[in-house]
Amino acid sequence: MQVTDRARAAARAVPARSRVPAVLGVWWRDWRSSLIGGAAAFVAFRVVTEVVAMLSLYGTHVLQVVQRSPGSLISVWNRWDAGWYLDIANLGYAGSSHVQVAPGVYQDGAAFSPLYPALVRGTTKVLPVHPVTAAALVAGIALVFALIGMHRLAQRDLGARGATLALILMLAFPASFFLGAPYPEPLLLACLVWCFLAARSRHWWAATLFAGAAVLTKTYTIVLVVPLAIEYVSARGWSLRGLRPDAIAVVAGPAVALGGLILYMQLRLGDGLRFLHAEAGWGRELSPPWTSIGRAVTTMASPASPFDGRLLAAFDVTAPLLLIAAGLYMWRRRQPAYAAFMLLAASVFIFSGVAQSVGRYTLTVFPFFIAGAMLLRKRPVIAAVVTTCTLVLGGYFIHEFANYQFVG
Repeated sequence: MQVTDRARAAARAVPARSRVPAVLGVWWRDWRSSLIGGAAAFVAFRVVTEVVAMLSLYGTHVLQVVQRSPGSLISVWNRWDAGWYLDIANLGYAGSSHVQVAPGVYQDGAAFSPLYPALVRGTTKVLPVHPVTAAALVAGIALVFALIGMHRLAQRDLGARGATLALILMLAFPASFFLGAPYPEPLLLACLVWCFLAARSRHWWAATLFAGAAVLTKTYTIVLVVPLAIEYVSARGWSLRGLRPDAIAVVAGPAVALGGLILYMQLRLGDGLRFLHAEAGWGRELSPPWTSIGRAVTTMASPASPFDGRLLAAFDVTAPLLLIAAGLYMWRRRQPAYAAFMLLAASVFIFSGVAQSVGRYTLTVFPFFIAGAMLLRKRPVIAAVVTTCTLVLGGYFIHEFANYQFVG
């Protein structure tokens, strides 16, 4: 809901010394549902995921563990890629390159984008906290802003109830627990949501700033140039004659961010495209889509694969297919910017050569959940069944993750 002209006029009519409270009152009435909805969703999500993770790891001894070591509430999420981001925050890329992860197997921290570890390092410089605590703090603050912005954005298309359903679908998604871990997903989600929210509000320079931050969080989001261009041209009535000098904002943020990253890598590591070349350590390279899908299907069909590995492969290969379906659905619903973002993101995922972690990556492609809410808001029974199933799978993934099993 937009601030009405009448409300703005009323605020301007108030005497100067009373204008600030009046403006704040108008702002609060306009944002209240999103602020409350986002904050409530954050608290509920963090409580539930924390309880499930701690019980999964410590069982009936959880209270004694927390009393003896309160830091276990944070360290329970310090798994897998979290170690890479913490190493980059502490040692930089030079100290996180050519790391031996198995006999004869080396990986390079340059594959991990810089904004999240930079914010973690900055937090440790400002506050007297351990890097793990700083990582959790950055992720937590980012998630609060992401959920508020997500509710606000979804509310524009679906109303308050539809926006709440979109939040529920996202937080019930099987990989959603990564939003509570020291991973960059909460930061990326916040950047993406506020990029689209700024674009929908026609604040193009704010939109490009968030888009640039997204690129520095996950480089594949350079594809944001396309949906931003769609939003801009749509705002100008789909006419090239309506283009103005601020059209440069569509590409400015992502281009500057990517150019800055290339320059940094060149100056510090001697290879401007090191962040791309490092992906080979995880088997990622430009490949036809049947390569990643075929590898996932092979894992699913192999009797030698453990149950959790087959389940994760099924989840990872299903996620981009659902993204494509949701993108086509949003195209039919005349949401071309959302559709373009989902289809481009799905293309990046399935052309990478491996489906590993795609379920986690899908989590931050937030129009997927707006599409789900749009489809299910008048089908409460189906929505309840879908949410229940995804919650059960998500609970299993949390159990595996807390017990040091790889789940994306």
